[in-house]
Amino acid sequence: RHEQGIALVARGRAYWLGGDLEAAEADLRAAIDLLIPLQAACDLASAWLLLAALRAARGTPFAELRTAWLEAVSRIVSGGHVFLLEQERALAFPLLASFLIAVTLRR
Repeated sequence: RHEQGIALVARGRAYWLGGDLEAAEADLRAAIDLLIPLQAACDLASAWLLLAALRAARGTPFAELRTAWLEAVSRIVSGGHVFLLEQERALAFPLLASFLIAVTLRR
């Protein structure tokens, strides 16, 4: 089941790169649902990060995007998976910048 979750994340990324954003999100959500009971911490952090970045690319409403981003960050930090931010820097750093700007503007 763990390998199936990893495969869903990979296929979700492939769908995204191919332009099928709905299929990409469906696969990432399915991967997350499959990986949660397995407590696959690093893979879950990665899947949540990809889901947050995908939602940003889709122009998803801020509340939904915020939920995915905060879940990703929580899992990355609590699990010691900070390397994912560097590994996925092309996705993570624009998200981080967007959230810092949003927080600053709300003050």
